[in-house]
Amino acid sequence: MGLRIQEGWTLLVIIITVNGTLAQETDEERSRELTAILSGADSQGPASVDLEIYAESLEREIESLPCTKHCSRFDPEWHHSMTAVKNHFLYLDLLDGNVTVENTLDNFRDLLRILVQKYTNHPEVNVDLIQTAGIVAIEEREDTGDAHVSPMDLFPEISASDNEAEEDQDPDGPATHASRAPRVIESESRVDYFREDNGLHLFHEEWHNINDERHPASRQQERFLYMHTILINRYKIERHTEGLPPVVNLDRSERQHEFNSYYRIDPVTDPNGRLVNFTSNQPTCQLTNQQRADLDSRERASIRALESPMEAFAREIQGNYHAGGHVHLSNTCGSGREEQSILWHTRTSARDPLFYRWHGEVDRYYKEYVGRRPAYTVNQLLPPNGVKIENFQLSAQCGGNNQVITYLERYQANHRVRLNHEDFTVTIRLSNRGDYRGRAIIRIFIGIQEFLNSVRWFVELDRFTIDVTGDPAQQISRRHDQFSSMQDVACKWPENLLLPKGNRFGMRFSLLAFINPVDGSVNEGMNSRIGNIYCGSQSRGVYDDRPHGFPLDRPWNGIDRLSVLNNNDDIFGSVSETIEIYHAGVQADPCNFANSQGNGRTVRSTDESTTTTTKKQSTEPSTAGKTTTNKVISTTGRKTTDAHTTKGSPGNTAHPKLPEPETLEEAEKYCASLARALFLDPFSSAIFTNGLTPVWTGKVRNTLGSRKVGGEDANFCILLSLLGLPGCSFNQMDDIVKVFCA
Repeated sequence: MGLRIQEGWTLLVIIITVNGTLAQETDEERSRELTAILSGADSQGPASVDLEIYAESLEREIESLPCTKHCSRFDPEWHHSMTAVKNHFLYLDLLDGNVTVENTLDNFRDLLRILVQKYTNHPEVNVDLIQTAGIVAIEEREDTGDAHVSPMDLFPEISASDNEAEEDQDPDGPATHASRAPRVIESESRVDYFREDNGLHLFHEEWHNINDERHPASRQQERFLYMHTILINRYKIERHTEGLPPVVNLDRSERQHEFNSYYRIDPVTDPNGRLVNFTSNQPTCQLTNQQRADLDSRERASIRALESPMEAFAREIQGNYHAGGHVHLSNTCGSGREEQSILWHTRTSARDPLFYRWHGEVDRYYKEYVGRRPAYTVNQLLPPNGVKIENFQLSAQCGGNNQVITYLERYQANHRVRLNHEDFTVTIRLSNRGDYRGRAIIRIFIGIQEFLNSVRWFVELDRFTIDVTGDPAQQISRRHDQFSSMQDVACKWPENLLLPKGNRFGMRFSLLAFINPVDGSVNEGMNSRIGNIYCGSQSRGVYDDRPHGFPLDRPWNGIDRLSVLNNNDDIFGSVSETIEIYHAGVQADPCNFANSQGNGRTVRSTDESTTTTTKKQSTEPSTAGKTTTNKVISTTGRKTTDAHTTKGSPGNTAHPKLPEPETLEEAEKYCASLARALFLDPFSSAIFTNGLTPVWTGKVRNTLGSRKVGGEDANFCILLSLLGLPGCSFNQMDDIVKVFCA
């Protein structure tokens, strides 16, 4: 008995020791150590003699690679060189025919230390190449576990946002402006909250780092086109929200002449020096004849590839036309001789408005390619037999159903602001009249309700598989942080930018959900490692073989798409739901904004299928007589009449005339009071800068629920116009209205 106790005790000690060793190597601690190594902060101790010899051999190979110090991330040589170094990090394989070392985690760490120390500030080799190869190898090596090194911890240019709130700003009041020293022209700065968001550039960098290593490998190139389509569509949504004109693609015609390229980098716009290795753009730019000819040739190659399989077409346009545009624009539009412009690198390029003009051109050919494919058939589109979406709802943290709040969140010790949103959950209720049991896949999209019928600029938020139980009713709920676009620690869309910004009075968007049958082996999106729709998945899985963007990317054959989108097809059910996104400005707690709105935010009936917003009335005296419109909803949920009420004076529908200030002081005072009264946020209020110069003069008609036109409706219509909201048209028969602060 004593012997058995002794053996048991010895075994117990061994288990504790092993577990203790493992506990010392947690993923978090391993991540910190590897980050320190790649940043050059960890240079502890000499390596073994064999590893020193191996490192010297690898250094000779690195210095002979085609991409060393001065090649762009968009050059083909970059990908070739980074992959070669990454593969040596993965396998520590044979070099020079006779140099071998054991492929252990310790040797991998020591090799990274040696190379980072050697090539930091090296005149011929860019340490960026070594660091990026190391990041990718850490994601792929089995002995690193779930350790992750964020590029944001290595490359300061990713954290270059300078979006600020005014220092005297009330923390819970509307902000005034988000960037006191814009890097771009004033109108473009209104979307700084999106284009300059640090998380967006971390996502873009990580996507380019790991896409080639993700599953399914057979769709790597398609992912490039689809991810960038989502990025471009989100930018277009934000521009539309801010009342900016559409993006003009840098197509062959636009490349023939000079174009705006302003992006300023100096100590004022970059006070922390995070973009110090990049140069400003010139105010305007014009490509040379040789560059235009080269891009035209690359474009013709993309056109020839339109009839190729998807991966071949996408590989051609990504590596040739797309990459060539980045290189030429960076070389020509930058104003420096040594430093490159931000278009040079994936970590910074999406800060530049030119990025979206160029990618809009690339995306045009992606749409052309998809448009040449056959329309979707009935069998491809139908939901599982007897299964339809009975109800579809968004529930937000602050108590809103189909209403959600975005706001400007303070971070970095309250010196910066970024767009964020309250937590929310999407719930889908299925009915099953056919006793269907099996696997199905659900896709969720969002877009501006105004464009529901055309599905223009709609973006995919989530895609996941479920088991349909066969019960008559089944409910699926997904928190926003469970969306498949949010799940991948190594590559995920920034959570704070998951939703578009919306506006102060509640901008209407449409959520769409589609359910389709899949084979029982498909497991896409069933856990966090299988099925990130933007970046591919970390683990091998079985994926739905429908194209990215299904079912909105092609025409439908045999089914009326408009009927389905407008919930008029009983087979599909309620696939669309209107939500309202309210923007609250700078907020410590978005629920404060929700509570301040009281019961005036939304008028709903019991059976209402859409929401109708009643705008919170201004306390400014000049707006006391403004008419508001409440939609009267019948018990069927259909709009039947428009009932007009007047704040402060029932029955009086006359609008006050807009003031016409006669001095600069009066104009500035009027504009400031109007901004406060309308709760304008920092990006909209950038328009109030023109003093007495009338920047908008026109003839206006209010088309929102009123039969009267002309001067008495002008005030209401101009308020809408200032906020970038739809609802006003222009007519030669209407009164002229002068606006001094538009």
